[in-house]
Amino acid sequence: MNQQNLSKWLKCITVLVTCILTFLLFFLIPSYGRNIVCMNPEFSGWYMPWLLFIWLLGVPCYIVLLIFWGICNEIRKDNSFSMKNAKALAMISKLAMADSFLCFLGMVAFSVVQIMHFSVFIIGIMVVIIGIAIAVIAAALGHLVQKASKMKEENDLTI
Repeated sequence: MNQQNLSKWLKCITVLVTCILTFLLFFLIPSYGRNIVCMNPEFSGWYMPWLLFIWLLGVPCYIVLLIFWGICNEIRKDNSFSMKNAKALAMISKLAMADSFLCFLGMVAFSVVQIMHFSVFIIGIMVVIIGIAIAVIAAALGHLVQKASKMKEENDLTI
């Protein structure tokens, strides 16, 4: 697979993930929340705080997708191993870690004010773990891309 095709596939995947994220954040989760409130009116005060919190957690996800789109553009230009991509991956790592930390803090805050169900806590812990995993993977990839970029620069100077 050449750079052009890889870039196209990665962009298609990015668009697909963006559509799925948008569907989840703005249709499925609000709809599911409304159903929960209809079946359990005692949770009606929980709906808006949780929905706003989930939307807040979605903002870094969209920023990550935008940054990844830039990485796809660099791949298309046959500039995969560049400091620009290394910095972009480092930013993705930081955003994923910040989002995981924010999710954890939100779960603690909602637990303190007692608007957290145990099942939501379990799902939240899984989200935090996945976010940390993404942060670690992005950091490792960023480090490898940075090393490859330095090696590429050294090789370009010797020719």
